[in-house]
Amino acid sequence: MTTILLSIHPRHAINIMMGNKRWEFRRNLPFLNLKDPLSTIIFYATKPWGQVVCQANVELHLCYPFDELQALWYAVENENPGITEEEFYRYFKGCKQAYAVKLCNVVVLYQPEFPHYGLRLSDFGVKCAPQNFCYLPEKVNKEVNSNAKCCL
Repeated sequence: MTTILLSIHPRHAINIMMGNKRWEFRRNLPFLNLKDPLSTIIFYATKPWGQVVCQANVELHLCYPFDELQALWYAVENENPGITEEEFYRYFKGCKQAYAVKLCNVVVLYQPEFPHYGLRLSDFGVKCAPQNFCYLPEKVNKEVNSNAKCCL
């Protein structure tokens, strides 16, 4: 099983933690070709938070060519995509492929009222926020679960 660390904007992190965003969209998803399937995503919210905020299991991933983008939107639009249709099309403008990852079993690891007690990148052996994503060792997933604050 593969675990990755993904950088996301704080507004998307909030929506994932509240259950309002069940799909993560990406322009490229090279980890689909791994021998080990992607099983867990750990989310790092960019500044001003600058912290690891939650983790989620991967229920499903979809890949559509750009000329079938409308079919991808129709597949996810009623399942809490977390963005508007306009944002969706703007995000994927000019891409050859569009990827969507369905999230489940979200575990919140960050509490805004206690920002200094959250998990930092250094807790994962990562020096700086990944531009897109980075792979994490399997043992990290077990350590993160022990720090979980609540489940959604």
